[in-house]
Amino acid sequence: MTNCWISTVILHNLHKLHNQMGTIRCTGGDFMPLTMAGKGSSFAVKKITGKDDTKRFLANLGFIEGVVVSVVTELGGNLIINVKGTRVALDKSLAGRIIV
Repeated sequence: MTNCWISTVILHNLHKLHNQMGTIRCTGGDFMPLTMAGKGSSFAVKKITGKDDTKRFLANLGFIEGVVVSVVTELGGNLIINVKGTRVALDKSLAGRIIV
């Protein structure tokens, strides 16, 4: 019963993300937005989505393809991320642009 509920919540969130960002096409495995990563988890950045200004802003913060990031904590959907030895706070809309 619990697994079914969790799957429904994940599908609902993916549907909302799809409506906001469009289809995410990556090759070579399963990917998710950073907003869905759990506290304490580490992932390599696979792709940054959004407009060029958004991509440039995130790149200036250190979020580039291949770099390993870890979720320090989550507060109200907003995330504190460790990237290149620095903690960065991102709101959920920006964190959702980072595909891991």
